[in-house]
Amino acid sequence: MRPIRRRNISETAADMLRAQVSGGKWPIGTRLPNESVLADTLAVSRGTIREAVRVLVSEGVLETRQGSGTFVCSPAAAPFEKNLRHYSQRDKQEVLDAIYRQAIRLAARRSTPSQIEEIRSALVKQHRSESDPADRDHGTADFHRRLVSSSGNKMLIDLYVSLAAALRNDHEPVVSESWMLIDRNASLSSLLNSIEARDTDSALAVVEQVIDK
Repeated sequence: MRPIRRRNISETAADMLRAQVSGGKWPIGTRLPNESVLADTLAVSRGTIREAVRVLVSEGVLETRQGSGTFVCSPAAAPFEKNLRHYSQRDKQEVLDAIYRQAIRLAARRSTPSQIEEIRSALVKQHRSESDPADRDHGTADFHRRLVSSSGNKMLIDLYVSLAAALRNDHEPVVSESWMLIDRNASLSSLLNSIEARDTDSALAVVEQVIDK
């Protein structure tokens, strides 16, 4: 058995916000109350709310729009996600790797100029957060989520988001999230440029350098 892990308050807050989405109180397209209101409602600090929202943004449940606020953009955890706990971290990692490969293939064929621009903006933001490990990891997750979203396959996107979130919640250091290590082993810019150029082979070569190690 694994030891019980003490959850921090931002994780608990994220669960409570996630429950509002999965329970139907905040359907897709809903604008969330501002930080002050959420902080008062959950009796936590605004910093805790900010971190909880950032977690849900990285999972693809919420999105922040400059000057407009934070909105629900995807359903939260469903029974499928809850059942993922029955699979080993290795099983989830191998399936996630396969999903990511297919997403790259589809993105190289289907991504639109506006999606490429959004992904590039996420990459710039990720580079700017290199000095803060937490911000860097969230930025990297957002980059890959947007990349997968450009595949245009909704089922694949949902599976990816669910598995990536499950891996982040795993606590046994068995297998690393190799898709998250691309920025440390190769150039995210090269990956994005290959997709923009519709060069599937070059894009997959970047991914394979990491996954097959």
